[in-house]
Amino acid sequence: MKRLFSIFILSVLCTLLSGQNTNPEAGVDTTWSFHQQIGYILPKSDSLNTPIFINGVYIGKTPIKEPIPIENGIHEVSYLPPNFEIPSIKVRLPEAVKRVYIPANDTITVSLIYDIHRGEFKRIRQEQIVTYSVGFTITCLILYLMWMI
Repeated sequence: MKRLFSIFILSVLCTLLSGQNTNPEAGVDTTWSFHQQIGYILPKSDSLNTPIFINGVYIGKTPIKEPIPIENGIHEVSYLPPNFEIPSIKVRLPEAVKRVYIPANDTITVSLIYDIHRGEFKRIRQEQIVTYSVGFTITCLILYLMWMI
């Protein structure tokens, strides 16, 4: 009796650990494998030392030699840092941000064009610094005037 119970427990554990369907009447294959949920991105750029961000997370600088494992689905690959999430900036740099679908068990190469946008990128960055500086100055001035009243 103990041996039969041990065999039953062992077979249940093997079934659960192998990920096999434990409900044959459902007609749905419930097997799941971590490997099936992973795709790969290989970002490339027309310039060396271009910073690469995937979903706003810094990955490294080009050239990146090994594909980056990532969960399958839609991802955003860019050379824009996360603080450039303003839609008007993304419109001005159309080749800076690419949204790609990464299928499971596949490698997608994403090419970003940085060289022709380098001047525009620097100008936008300078505009952003000036805008933040002016906004900070006006805010401080308003607070000072309110304090004086």
